[in-house]
Amino acid sequence: MSFPLFKKIVDDCANLEVKEVAIYRLGEPLLDPQFSKEIA
Repeated sequence: MSFPLFKKIVDDCANLEVKEVAIYRLGEPLLDPQFSKEIA
């Protein structure tokens, strides 16, 4: 997933007052080279 798409999803969740987001599915999120940028 591109970073702009990730940021849009996070921003949309914030606007909907989502309290928690699980950043995983069928893989290991820590293997994503952009992970530290995405959670900052």
